[in-house]
Amino acid sequence: MKWGVRKSRSSISKKPASEDSSEVSALKKKKKHELSDKQLERVNKRLNLEKNYNKLNPTTIKRGAIGAAAILSTLQTASTVYNLATSPAGKAAISNARKVIEGRAA
Repeated sequence: MKWGVRKSRSSISKKPASEDSSEVSALKKKKKHELSDKQLERVNKRLNLEKNYNKLNPTTIKRGAIGAAAILSTLQTASTVYNLATSPAGKAAISNARKVIEGRAA
């Protein structure tokens, strides 16, 4: 490849779709009332399998988003705890807890 020159789309080869996938794609093009019960069942089964596969095998971006959400919720919780501890009510609760720990009743 040379700088500034794109490959033609025809030279990029795609893997052929599986027989099941192409069959379901053809069935999805039909209207619902034109399909038999078996065909509808076939389409639904394929779509459910694809949905479950995508759910169980998240993309790298999705895994990153899940991790970022976990970190943000942890930071938010830590921020809430800090704000509580530095509030007047939190300081009073901490001093009362220290007194209880040291053996002095509040």
